[in-house]
Amino acid sequence: MADPTGQTPKVNRHQERALALGALMFSASLVDRAAQGATLQPELTDYLLKPVLARDSESVSQLLPANQQRQQLLASAKQLIRGDAESVRVLGYVVELIELAKRLGNHPAAAETLGNQLDALDHAEPEPLARIYQDSIGGLGRRIQVRGDAQALQDESVAAKVRALLLAGVRYAWLWHQLGGRRWQLIIQRNRTLMALTELERST
Repeated sequence: MADPTGQTPKVNRHQERALALGALMFSASLVDRAAQGATLQPELTDYLLKPVLARDSESVSQLLPANQQRQQLLASAKQLIRGDAESVRVLGYVVELIELAKRLGNHPAAAETLGNQLDALDHAEPEPLARIYQDSIGGLGRRIQVRGDAQALQDESVAAKVRALLLAGVRYAWLWHQLGGRRWQLIIQRNRTLMALTELERST
């Protein structure tokens, strides 16, 4: 809920980290949905893709403002952390995106090229973001193998959305790592992360 004074509620560092992880998980979840042939709500993909171009934002909560889309993001992340039928597949993408962000951090030239390409864009549309993903990140090592409906993945618009969302996932994995996120926390700090996500839900 909004603060009665009109100010944005303060978000602490742990909540910021949980929000970045939630966005990473939601990006991976939408990748999986698209790959299975599901139709994605445009407002959800826009919500996740727009922050990819905003490289100078002061916080994750600025990139992902409190609204209906963030509520869906938080609910989806909590469901994945608790475990459901899609968790294993989606969390596999999450781990691969974390590794991909790490590889990007170890290749300054690729990171600079990526930044320059993003700076040249005016709008966060799937097609140009997909091309940037292929050009700047796809060559960093073993590519993420997205599994799903073969017919859906052969559709160029679906493939573009998948790649654009993978790029968004790398962005959120990078932010999560910058805020102190580490792979072991996905297991060891599950309850703490769930608590932070719930706190964010209540403040939206």
